[in-house]
Amino acid sequence: MNELAYQGLIYSLDESLTKTKLRTGEYTKNITTDKLSRWLDDNHVQYQVDGMSAFHFKFHFIRSKPYVIYYQWNISLLDKQLLAIVWPRRKSSYADRVLSDLFAHLDGHDLATISWMAPWVDMLCHKLSIEKNIPTIAVLWWWLAHFLKKQSPIIEQIVANGGLVLSEFPLNKAPTHYTFPQRNRIIAGLADRVFLPEAAQWSGSLITVDFACKMNKPVYGTPSGIYSPPSMGLNEKIGRGDVKAVWDIKSFVHETLGFCWSNKKEHSSLTVTQQHIVSFLKKNQDASVQEMVIWLDVATASLMAELSILEMDGRVLEGEWKKYMLAS
Repeated sequence: MNELAYQGLIYSLDESLTKTKLRTGEYTKNITTDKLSRWLDDNHVQYQVDGMSAFHFKFHFIRSKPYVIYYQWNISLLDKQLLAIVWPRRKSSYADRVLSDLFAHLDGHDLATISWMAPWVDMLCHKLSIEKNIPTIAVLWWWLAHFLKKQSPIIEQIVANGGLVLSEFPLNKAPTHYTFPQRNRIIAGLADRVFLPEAAQWSGSLITVDFACKMNKPVYGTPSGIYSPPSMGLNEKIGRGDVKAVWDIKSFVHETLGFCWSNKKEHSSLTVTQQHIVSFLKKNQDASVQEMVIWLDVATASLMAELSILEMDGRVLEGEWKKYMLAS
């Protein structure tokens, strides 16, 4: 077993072990992992650690990217266009109607949904996805082992439908006040687009919106009445321009989701500056912004804009210390 694989195991065995200690090598290297390895095999749980060749490029899109990801089943779903569907704990009949209309139009689109499998209305995203035979991804806010011990029916259904269940937390980590926003940032970072049917003024789903905006992910929402408490938070975000208003579900699905982002764009589809960036990074992996500005003779603002587009397209990754590299 190589060192990175070992780190993925001991992260779930040593409660005092932080991601910083993992990255800096400040950990005991004689912890026995045989029992945990057998449990992972028996429960079909796998994991990826930052630095492994298998570590999916989309994890690099996440601000404060995860160091370890534990998951069950179809990790290749991350290659698809991902539509995040998030909403508050309580929903209205309006949100029911919006979601029903949305999923009625999703047939035939090559995408997967992603949500947080909370025991409230968010579960509906996964249930509707399964009903429509759309693969779905559940991002957990606490330990994966908990759900597997309970033999959660929804996890079994997600997996049976070709879905994916994942968590960045140690396998026996209990939820805390910070695990919820951490999970929200994972959803925002993995999603290509985020959709909200409604959100009250202090809704936790707006945390996902804020993360998505910081990571330059487009966010969409269906506005409602200005006196409707379940929609006041979302309406405010739409008014500020953080969220794009969806006035017609059919048009949103077929015009917006119909243009799937490709992670393997042809070189000829890139702008001249983007082509120069790609060519430069082929020869100079782990290049800094300053290096590219000098060698490419381009303004910093223009370079950052083009790098953001290349990141969103899955061609370029931002690594440690603000250095960039080509995605494998």
